[in-house]
Amino acid sequence: MDTQTTTITPLPQWYADVKERPSLHKSTTSPLTATALADLRVTFDGMGHTPSPQMWEALAAAVSTMEAMANGTAKAAIYLSTLEPGVGKTQAMLAFLRAWLSSPDHDGTSALICIARLDEIEKLANEGGLPSSSYAAFTAQSNDEQHKRINALGCGDPSRARILFTTHAMLERQCKGRPFANVTAFHYHGRPRDVRVYDEAILPGRTLTVSRGSIMALAGVMMRRFARFADTLDTLQSTLKEVNDRTQFVIPDLATEYRVSRVDALSVVKGEELRSVVDALWSLFGKVVSVRRDGKASNTLLEYEETLSPDIAPLLVLDASAKVRTAYDLWDARRGGIERLPPAPKDYSPLTVHVWAEGGGKNSFRSRGTRLVEGIVKTINDKPGERWLVIHHLNVGPDIAKEVRALVTCPDKVEFLNWGRHNATNEFKDCPNVILAGTLFYPPSYYEALTRLVANHPASRGNIHDDDFREIELGEHRHLILQAVCRGKVRQCDGPRCHPANAYIIAATRSGIAKELPKIFPGCRVTRWQPLSSSPRGKAGRAQEFVLKAFAEGACEVPFVDLKKHVSVADAANFAKLIRKKIAAALEAEGIIEWPRIRPTGYRRASEAYFGETEEYDRAA
Repeated sequence: MDTQTTTITPLPQWYADVKERPSLHKSTTSPLTATALADLRVTFDGMGHTPSPQMWEALAAAVSTMEAMANGTAKAAIYLSTLEPGVGKTQAMLAFLRAWLSSPDHDGTSALICIARLDEIEKLANEGGLPSSSYAAFTAQSNDEQHKRINALGCGDPSRARILFTTHAMLERQCKGRPFANVTAFHYHGRPRDVRVYDEAILPGRTLTVSRGSIMALAGVMMRRFARFADTLDTLQSTLKEVNDRTQFVIPDLATEYRVSRVDALSVVKGEELRSVVDALWSLFGKVVSVRRDGKASNTLLEYEETLSPDIAPLLVLDASAKVRTAYDLWDARRGGIERLPPAPKDYSPLTVHVWAEGGGKNSFRSRGTRLVEGIVKTINDKPGERWLVIHHLNVGPDIAKEVRALVTCPDKVEFLNWGRHNATNEFKDCPNVILAGTLFYPPSYYEALTRLVANHPASRGNIHDDDFREIELGEHRHLILQAVCRGKVRQCDGPRCHPANAYIIAATRSGIAKELPKIFPGCRVTRWQPLSSSPRGKAGRAQEFVLKAFAEGACEVPFVDLKKHVSVADAANFAKLIRKKIAAALEAEGIIEWPRIRPTGYRRASEAYFGETEEYDRAA
């Protein structure tokens, strides 16, 4: 940006009037913060970005927090900035870094910037306007070309760079089990870095889950080299099969007993999935664990381990999901140490969210993928000249990207992004239509492990409260949906409002997602999306009408046996194929589900059924 030819909008008067924040012990009108905000104003003017005054205040609070760290006056806390997607948190961080590098009063101070993904580090380095001599990157030492390229960024030497970029995974790996002050890899001139920023969601540790099936698979792989150990693993999985849901027990320290180290095990297994099993299981040996039944996937061991060093505070966390992710609320209530910076609400009234009331988990795409793809294609073809972003499951059911491209009239207008890469990118910020081709659900074991982690409630303390579990689960749903939808045009701001946009979400009524949308996107308009007809003909149509009428008249349940008599279909296989399969989607749209989920015997309203078993939960890829 050529600052000599750019017209700079005058800074608003409130910059000079912002009150001092006691927790920072520093006024936001200080020269360094003012310089950074003026630089940020230039950047925003060049982009045509116009945050509201309240958004500017939230940006200023984030910048002044970084300055307080540079000055050594910030108290030891996790400072949580809830700036919405697209408001400019990354640009604010870069503006501070540029101003701070130019400040003679801050020579000798240094910064650590933790980023989720490698490509985002590369983008910040290449587009941040930082002198190459000022920064370096510290990621895994690998022969992988991307790692080699990123580790060579800037001056290429972390020990000489005032700004050090690293990944969330590297921070966790380096800090696990030791104080942040002792992690010399992050030091500058022999001491911990002063300014510490963590971009995107943060947790105080990591969840540990190991399913019975994965223990069986591991035992099979290790049998040839560690036969006695593998036999005992097989005994463990057999025992786990019989353990009741939500039971706690101690796993023997098999690694020590049989002298099979983590390194030994990793030398035997192949593939990332089994390596993750080894990593988690070796962390669980000798500990009290809890057991959770994950639907058809059977029982899973779970616990957590601390990975965030307490002395990493002060730390600024930039997470847009903090406004909807209840993990932070439980963390602060049970652990403490979180200080929220001023919020900056965004008006989502220009956003319309269309909800197709069908199952959107991975299991739904395995069983009804062709129908769901048909509905997606029809929706895109209804607006052939517009851009679309489709966020989808990977390697589940049909190849969604391939099939949609083959069937839409303008394939060059459609982009695809899989769950797992649905956040921390603004590549699609001009896309007015976003389709969530399914929603991402985790198994109950993950939600319980996460609840225990943020609540500081290890398995040794017994069961967690159901209300905490449910709030964490809904908070994670809100977090995923916010991040996914805000990859599109809705992330952009026109003052306090988002840009006009449409989101299309496939989510069963029983998931509760539709009810959460006004909390995720305040002011948005929620409408029903029904791209395909849900009214079958013949006996299936009569069956659907019978069930709907029964519930309308106050029935609590409609047994299959009653429905079989009504439509004169006695054979169980024909009943499943000709009746149940054809009416499932329409009944789900009305909040009516087969119950119980395993070996169902009839229909019930989802609101009256136990939510924890009403969806086939899937672990993130």
